[in-house]
Amino acid sequence: MTTPEPPQNDFAKAVATGQAQNDAQAIFFIDFPADLAGAGQEKQARTQGSIRSWQAWSAVMAETKTQQNVDQGKLPADSGKGGFTRASYRAKVMDYLFRSSTWFAKTFDQGMSRHLRCPARDLHGELKKTVLEGFAVPNSAYDALETPLQTICDGLNASASASDNDMMYWIMMTRYQWQPIIEDSEAYIRVISCKPSQSAKDVAANTDPNRGLDLDLQYSVYDADFNSKIFDKIREKFDQRQIDLGLEYIKKNVTEIKIPA
Repeated sequence: MTTPEPPQNDFAKAVATGQAQNDAQAIFFIDFPADLAGAGQEKQARTQGSIRSWQAWSAVMAETKTQQNVDQGKLPADSGKGGFTRASYRAKVMDYLFRSSTWFAKTFDQGMSRHLRCPARDLHGELKKTVLEGFAVPNSAYDALETPLQTICDGLNASASASDNDMMYWIMMTRYQWQPIIEDSEAYIRVISCKPSQSAKDVAANTDPNRGLDLDLQYSVYDADFNSKIFDKIREKFDQRQIDLGLEYIKKNVTEIKIPA
């Protein structure tokens, strides 16, 4: 037996509460749409819209589950360290919903570890290489990742003094590619989830750009293809009001970077 979803007004209340809490951002949606025109662009927009609908729906579900747990005393309600705990929980729910969705066909799933040794000023560049390795996006897209990476670094800095904080970040990157043989747009997805180690927090707390860094980065990589046929079959089961609510809610989480077709 499936658990019934909360009433629609509970979704709206949860989102309003989450926005008022203004916790650190832990969820990121980064799109790499191909620079297309005409029918190709229309088909790509349809695929992109389907994935964005899922993101919107899932973000509202994650917020609702978060606020339910706050009300039940399972998550903290304070605006200090509690904000990092709530943000991390939202990321965990998003990861669960993504991995449970049959329309995201897994092609790779592995925990990873990388040792980074570089000047502090080069950390962003090393992080870009790490998250994009093997994901086939042009070098021109790297600079556009500066904003979401800076948000993560700001979050690290804010939580650097909280040694008991277990903040999790969840990044969903979607690359769109036009397939001329089938005349359709396909979406390839990479999800990166990571928790900063204490050494990473210490790095964030030291703002000297010339210091040398020597740290281990632990993260998970999950690659998947989007199966639009499966999604289209269940799309009507998603409450459009919840999607509309979510589309507005996740605007701050979305970064779009056009790449050559």
